[in-house]
Amino acid sequence: MSARADSDGLWHLHGQQNNWILPPKAPLILRLPVIRQLRAVWHEGQVDRHNQFWRSVGTIPTGYDEWVLYAIWRGWC
Repeated sequence: MSARADSDGLWHLHGQQNNWILPPKAPLILRLPVIRQLRAVWHEGQVDRHNQFWRSVGTIPTGYDEWVLYAIWRGWC
Protein backbone atom coordinates (compact mmCIF):
# COMPACT_ATOMS: atom_id res chain seq x y z
CA MET A 1 0.00 0.00 0.00
CA SER A 2 1.29 3.47 -0.81
CA ALA A 3 2.06 6.16 1.75
CA ARG A 4 -0.76 8.28 0.30
CA ALA A 5 -3.27 5.45 0.73
CA ASP A 6 -2.05 4.98 4.32
CA SER A 7 -2.45 8.69 5.02
CA ASP A 8 -5.91 8.77 3.46
CA GLY A 9 -6.97 5.74 5.48
CA LEU A 10 -5.73 7.27 8.71
CA TRP A 11 -7.47 10.53 7.81
CA HIS A 12 -10.79 8.72 7.30
CA LEU A 13 -10.33 6.75 10.52
CA HIS A 14 -9.52 9.88 12.52
CA GLY A 15 -12.64 11.58 11.18
CA GLN A 16 -14.83 8.61 12.05
CA GLN A 17 -13.41 8.31 15.55
CA ASN A 18 -14.19 11.95 16.25
CA ASN A 19 -17.51 12.09 14.35
CA TRP A 20 -16.18 14.91 12.21
CA ILE A 21 -18.03 15.99 9.07
CA LEU A 22 -16.49 17.96 6.23
CA PRO A 23 -17.87 21.36 5.33
CA PRO A 24 -19.71 21.60 1.98
CA LYS A 25 -17.60 21.16 -1.13
CA ALA A 26 -16.09 24.26 -2.65
CA PRO A 27 -16.88 25.04 -6.29
CA LEU A 28 -14.95 22.85 -8.73
CA ILE A 29 -12.59 25.67 -9.76
CA LEU A 30 -11.38 25.93 -6.15
CA ARG A 31 -10.74 22.19 -5.99
CA LEU A 32 -8.39 22.09 -8.98
CA PRO A 33 -4.82 20.96 -8.15
CA VAL A 34 -2.80 24.17 -7.83
CA ILE A 35 -5.69 26.30 -6.62
CA ARG A 36 -6.70 23.88 -3.87
CA GLN A 37 -3.13 23.71 -2.62
CA LEU A 38 -2.89 27.49 -2.48
CA ARG A 39 -6.22 27.52 -0.62
CA ALA A 40 -4.90 24.97 1.86
CA VAL A 41 -1.74 27.00 2.51
CA TRP A 42 -3.74 30.20 3.00
CA HIS A 43 -6.21 28.50 5.34
CA GLU A 44 -3.34 26.90 7.23
CA GLY A 45 -2.09 30.38 8.09
CA GLN A 46 -5.56 31.30 9.33
CA VAL A 47 -5.77 28.12 11.41
CA ASP A 48 -2.31 28.73 12.90
CA ARG A 49 -3.32 32.24 13.94
CA HIS A 50 -6.60 30.98 15.39
CA ASN A 51 -4.93 28.14 17.31
CA GLN A 52 -2.18 30.44 18.56
CA PHE A 53 -4.81 32.63 20.21
CA TRP A 54 -6.62 29.72 21.83
CA ARG A 55 -3.37 28.18 23.07
CA SER A 56 -2.51 31.52 24.69
CA VAL A 57 -5.63 31.25 26.85
CA GLY A 58 -4.89 27.64 27.80
CA THR A 59 -6.99 25.52 25.45
CA ILE A 60 -5.83 22.69 23.20
CA PRO A 61 -7.00 22.51 19.55
CA THR A 62 -9.04 19.44 18.66
CA GLY A 63 -7.34 18.80 15.33
CA TYR A 64 -10.51 19.31 13.31
CA ASP A 65 -9.09 22.29 11.45
CA GLU A 66 -6.01 20.34 10.37
CA TRP A 67 -8.27 17.46 9.35
CA VAL A 68 -10.22 19.82 7.08
CA LEU A 69 -6.97 21.30 5.71
CA TYR A 70 -5.92 17.82 4.59
CA ALA A 71 -9.26 17.44 2.79
CA ILE A 72 -8.80 20.80 1.08
CA TRP A 73 -5.28 19.80 -0.02
CA ARG A 74 -6.66 16.56 -1.48
CA GLY A 75 -9.59 18.34 -3.19
CA TRP A 76 -12.34 16.74 -1.13
CA CYS A 77 -13.88 19.97 0.07
